[in-house]
Amino acid sequence: SLLLLVLEACRAGRVPGLAPTLDRFVARYLDQREDTSRGDLVLTHLYLLLGCALPVWLAALESPDATKTPTCWSILRQSSGILLIGVGDACAAAFGVCFGSRRWPHSHRTLEGSFAFLLGIGMVVLCIKGFVEDDLTTRQWASFAVTTTLSMVLEVYTESIDNLVLPLYFFPVLHGLSS
Repeated sequence: SLLLLVLEACRAGRVPGLAPTLDRFVARYLDQREDTSRGDLVLTHLYLLLGCALPVWLAALESPDATKTPTCWSILRQSSGILLIGVGDACAAAFGVCFGSRRWPHSHRTLEGSFAFLLGIGMVVLCIKGFVEDDLTTRQWASFAVTTTLSMVLEVYTESIDNLVLPLYFFPVLHGLSS
């Protein structure tokens, strides 16, 4: 994160020789919210890192005993940022762009992309489950499925930084439903 902050400071501060190269590199990954030609700070990559890390930090605050063997439930909760953003959002974007034809009402997102969001997360959860000896309770399965589906709907209609919003929404809702 620190390296990304330093590079962004160099880009925004127009460091000769480095700023134009960084502009060209990050321009490929920007949407309409960030525009390097206007001098905007590019924070998407930091939001992505933060969105992936927040559930790990929040889970550590709840149960700081790192010596315990992780359960399937604790792994899913801690990896929820990676599941939502690194798997779900990425699957939705890739599949929606390539194969999406039916749009959600009042959104540019597609139903096919949303299905890929759920399917991608579901497949990774089953893989995680295959490596962990304990099982999830029915309540935990249901809580995870409902929260993932609600997060998918939030992803469809959010106009803000979904890389940050999805994990911040998911973690407390999952906690509330599974309690």
